[in-house]
Amino acid sequence: MTELKEKTNFLTIVIAVILILIGQVAAIYHANNIILISFVISILYTALCNKKEIILLLMLTIAPNRLLTYGSMSVPSLIMIVGVLRGISTNYNLNKKIVSFAVLLVLYSSFLIFMESNQFFSSIKIVIMIIFYDMYTKNDALKIMYEKIVKYCSLGCIISAFFSFLFNPSFLKEASRFGLTESGENVLGILCAILILNFICLNLDSNHKHKKYNFINIVILLVIGLFTGSRSFLLILAVGGLFILFYLLSKLKLNQILKLLLIVFIVGITFFMLYETNSYINQYFTNLLHRMDKLQNTDISNGRYELWKEYIKVFKEKPYYLWFGNLNYIKYGLEFVAHNMIIEQLAAYGIVGSIIITALYTTFFKKIKKENFCKPFFSERYAPLVAFFAGEMVSHSIVGITQTTLLYICVLSIYTGTKQKGGK
Repeated sequence: MTELKEKTNFLTIVIAVILILIGQVAAIYHANNIILISFVISILYTALCNKKEIILLLMLTIAPNRLLTYGSMSVPSLIMIVGVLRGISTNYNLNKKIVSFAVLLVLYSSFLIFMESNQFFSSIKIVIMIIFYDMYTKNDALKIMYEKIVKYCSLGCIISAFFSFLFNPSFLKEASRFGLTESGENVLGILCAILILNFICLNLDSNHKHKKYNFINIVILLVIGLFTGSRSFLLILAVGGLFILFYLLSKLKLNQILKLLLIVFIVGITFFMLYETNSYINQYFTNLLHRMDKLQNTDISNGRYELWKEYIKVFKEKPYYLWFGNLNYIKYGLEFVAHNMIIEQLAAYGIVGSIIITALYTTFFKKIKKENFCKPFFSERYAPLVAFFAGEMVSHSIVGITQTTLLYICVLSIYTGTKQKGGK
């Protein structure tokens, strides 16, 4: 049974590698039609594979999501759609509250169509995402599942980064930032940062058995994240790292705190000496700082505050957009999307739609909590979630596939850090 399980896992990884290679070839030759091949492969494999492999394939394709997108459809979207169809055709029982809010969201979006809204299909996507994760959340083995999806999501980042480097090594030069696609640096950076924090939390668990593997992942993801030149990557790591540090300091005795501070001091001094004496390391970090400081021509890393003020001004002048959304930034003369979780959410769905979406998400997460755990206690496991929301305040709305997946992972980090019902 174990051998069969390992073989199916390996086949899933092979399929993901093929999909990512197709995406890279399409990007290099600017032939987006090739992406349709990856659509066919992902649909067939998701329809025929063991159901346990579906969520693993999804995790492997989260990092290259933009790379595997054609029009408004992507490989992760298709995996979710086929996965939901397979689930509905079996014994899956739809949760009444989730269905109620899902129907309400679709009806709300349908009503907005008469106001020339384009949020209907986005709402369908949100509903599919929530139903998919509800279907494939293993309530009988949530901790094992959580560790596995973190591992496979990380593996997807690493495989994608490896092939991006292989096909486009120019990112090593000072004049470029590393991303899987154009404007994809921040997405990859955010993914790496959140996964690093999850691996750190796993390693702080005294009962965890794969700490060396996690450490290797942390190092690799750290390198990839630094090469993206993403300030969101640094922000998320800083917020999550400080959260974990202060939490641990609050739990340690004075002698343990002094030992920890001594280790931090030694590491800091060692890094400073290497930076000052080793020309290669000096140049390496100088280039990284250059990426973060000057090479921001593919996104908005400066001036976000002014951008937010422009959106707030629109909300004040046209309260309709604040209450019901459907603010098209191009038509209204705004130069960019808001790059803020709250403002983008309000611009798309308004206060009314955002309340429905919030209710849908919270109902889903409360369902997992109710079926698995006692009340979660405050711990370092909250660090990924806190850091995620900090990063989203300068990024995008949570309703995207990547953002919802990361939110799902961060919530599972909290739930799996508590004792299950029955004392497990």
